[in-house]
Amino acid sequence: MLRQVIRVSKFWREYAGELAVEAIDDKVMREFIPWRRDYYASFKELPKNAKLHPTDKTVQWDMMLGKAIVRWAYEQGLRGKQPSITVTFTPKKKRVRPAFERWEYRLLWRTLCKRTNTARDKRTKASRELLRSYVLVLANSGIRTGEANKLKVTDVHSFRDDKQRKNFRLIVRGKTGERDAIVRSVAANPGPKQGRRYESSH
Repeated sequence: MLRQVIRVSKFWREYAGELAVEAIDDKVMREFIPWRRDYYASFKELPKNAKLHPTDKTVQWDMMLGKAIVRWAYEQGLRGKQPSITVTFTPKKKRVRPAFERWEYRLLWRTLCKRTNTARDKRTKASRELLRSYVLVLANSGIRTGEANKLKVTDVHSFRDDKQRKNFRLIVRGKTGERDAIVRSVAANPGPKQGRRYESSH
């Protein structure tokens, strides 16, 4: 995140230049959009990881950072009585990740099990078992990868449901804030038999 903030701050420094913060209004913010889209048009060679035509999502993020800077300046009393920025930018195309089809997930699960069983040494097998469990938890709890990567031991709480089945409650923290996630009971204790029951349930 810090790297992205530093990267986008460069665009705003070049765009706003010596413009006083109290002079930044909706018109200035709105004109940033075409400026940002055409930023790399005059480059003979694009910098590493740069895109000639930024996506709408990228432009939206860049706008959000600019508005955050102006809002901070207002809170510090640096904008006087200037009104708040109201201009917004909404991406035209919203990308929605498609869900796995049932056959796709069965293939993924079988491949994970097969590669675990055919590992060439203990270290590789342990790594693949961890990956299999990782995928299983993601698929059966609905948590995001970023949330899963931030999980601590103290965030995992075991319990038994009303049918006395062992399960786990995960306290996850992500872009939507803190929330609870319950693992599907069929995946709470993965193993060869449990895996087959899980696969058959999908």
